[in-house]
Amino acid sequence: MKQLITAILISYVLTVSAFAMSEQTPPSQRKQQQNEAYLGHLKYEYHNRGRTYLGMRTAAKYSADSDRGTFFQAYSDLENISRSARAMGRRRQGLHRFYANRRIRAKTAIESFQRESIAAH
Repeated sequence: MKQLITAILISYVLTVSAFAMSEQTPPSQRKQQQNEAYLGHLKYEYHNRGRTYLGMRTAAKYSADSDRGTFFQAYSDLENISRSARAMGRRRQGLHRFYANRRIRAKTAIESFQRESIAAH
């Protein structure tokens, strides 16, 4: 019973404090902050998906002769299909420049090289 009361009080305090904080920010500024946060997360997700596409393509290439080769090939095919759908979404939202850029491609290549080096030893 004591834990229930504590949980209710904590929930109440957090709700009241969140409400008080939201009242301090003007609606237009809050909307702009939400848009910036949304675009930041969306940009991160587009980079993440681009990196996954590159990683699965590499994994499918190097594991073609193994038991897991069909899994990686199917995953790579799925990422390839999803890539075109995401490209349309990026263009509609004006985010066409967020793709797997050189930094992400280099990072994926380095990680792939490190895995190959470890496997070779």
